[in-house]
Amino acid sequence: MNAGRSYAPHIGCVSVVETHMNCQPDEVGQANYVVVVLTNKCELDWKDPQLDLRFYNQAGTLIDAGSYTGRGVIHANGELAVRYKLRPSHPVSEYDSCKVFVRWAYDPVARVY
Repeated sequence: MNAGRSYAPHIGCVSVVETHMNCQPDEVGQANYVVVVLTNKCELDWKDPQLDLRFYNQAGTLIDAGSYTGRGVIHANGELAVRYKLRPSHPVSEYDSCKVFVRWAYDPVARVY
């Protein structure tokens, strides 16, 4: 197993540029979809970003959360768009906004799976 270079010294290189949330019915019921655009501000490629998603109601209270590992490579000084689907734990009418944070990313030449 080749773990590759660590993202730790580069935390902050990959960041969230845009976030859009919408609630739509699917084959099981309601679902929250979050589309996230990420940018890579460093000279190194990264893959499979790990995201922390937090959902808030209109009062600004945290009501739900999720984590997501994106699939794809964010090239140096490039962007990547990912979509996350969450089965809501509250009525979808309570979801007002979300915040997304990048927690980790992997070296694209690493074999960690």
